[in-house]
Amino acid sequence: RVVVYGSASKDTPQAFKDASFELGKLLAQRGHICVNGGGNTGCMGSLSDGCLSHGGKVVGVIHEMFVVDGEEHTGVSEMLLA
Repeated sequence: RVVVYGSASKDTPQAFKDASFELGKLLAQRGHICVNGGGNTGCMGSLSDGCLSHGGKVVGVIHEMFVVDGEEHTGVSEMLLA
């Protein structure tokens, strides 16, 4: 398992989101489970998308107060609420 935390802002620069997607892809290709903050935007969303789109698994760890606003990534393999 590799833990990666990054921005969850919709204003995250595209270059950062592209790098996060690539990291997610590499984690999946190397058989790692990605653990992150469970957000669906910014670097966290791109990281999860990269990992999941290449057959990887993602575990999101998110505070329950963020689940009510629709900011959680609904495609992760497992979501843990804190």
